[in-house]
Amino acid sequence: MRARTRIILSECIENGLRYGYSRAHKHTDQPSQETITQAMDRAIWNEIDERFTFDDDDFENIFRLSP
Repeated sequence: MRARTRIILSECIENGLRYGYSRAHKHTDQPSQETITQAMDRAIWNEIDERFTFDDDDFENIFRLSP
């Protein structure tokens, strides 16, 4: 059995965007663009971290800088 990774990631991103946007507006009606972006980023990664486990090798491959 294999997971449908693209579908799972898409759901994580969509849920993270919705939750992050809502979270950015929790204490203010007019959050800055930076506050909204940070809240969305954090929420997306929280969603991904709930569904995936990463090994150290995975991070090296994901964040490898181009030569």
